[in-house]
Amino acid sequence: MKAVQLDFLRGRAPSSPLQWLGVVLMILVGLSLAGYAWMLQGEIQTLARDEAQLVQGAARQRQVPAGPAQTPAQLTEALKTGDRISRQLNIPWDRLFSGLEASQFKDVALLEIQPDAAAAKVRISAEARDQQALRDYMNTLWGLEDFSGVFLVRQKINDKVAENPVQFTLDARWRTASGQ
Repeated sequence: MKAVQLDFLRGRAPSSPLQWLGVVLMILVGLSLAGYAWMLQGEIQTLARDEAQLVQGAARQRQVPAGPAQTPAQLTEALKTGDRISRQLNIPWDRLFSGLEASQFKDVALLEIQPDAAAAKVRISAEARDQQALRDYMNTLWGLEDFSGVFLVRQKINDKVAENPVQFTLDARWRTASGQ
């Protein structure tokens, strides 16, 4: 019996030393990348351990018992502050501003709005084109359900501008702030 030699790479030249050098370089690059990945994995584990220690240290610091008990006066003051904040949060600010926006005219420009919920009033500073625009604006505010009264505090005609606009300040009683 005769041994059969099969040549699957017929016509291919034998490998050159340069090709073998390339293969060796590729193997070395692969090994160095594997070593670098192993080193990074070690650093990740170290950082995770350090983070856990920091979290435990912060938790220990938070567990420090509170100082001396608060006095009744301090508790009363804290309750008053909480009540004041709660009342401020329950004020229907959106109704105030949407009502004022709905009452806008092209002849009146609002300059300042100063709501005072405690006193249940709103001070409005504005500028109107003329006296009639001022009167129309006041009548419109009187008609809004959020206000129970609108009073002119001051007015001044601006002589320095050719159109002579009227600068004015109004006080309006704010119904929704007082809960009426």
